[in-house]
Amino acid sequence: MNLECSINIRLNYKSLCYNNGEKRSGCNLSPGLLKMWISLGSIVFMFIAVFSIYFSRYKITNRVGKIVLAFIAYSLMIVAGLIMVIVVFSGPTDA
Repeated sequence: MNLECSINIRLNYKSLCYNNGEKRSGCNLSPGLLKMWISLGSIVFMFIAVFSIYFSRYKITNRVGKIVLAFIAYSLMIVAGLIMVIVVFSGPTDA
């Protein structure tokens, strides 16, 4: 997968839902709707990260558990931020 396809969701949508010009079954999402669901998933990652950071700081007493949960939480926050940046900078959809 080249860099342009991973950044531009419209191209990625076409590569996911079309095979040699034929539309695959189960791909009824428009590119705008696909971007909405990807953004919603990113927001869910952010909520999970916030609650995980809270639990790792205030509720968990085991030091190893704190470190592991904080690492997972900060990783989710970084991934969510990157997804949001990609969705925003990919621009508006045609449909």
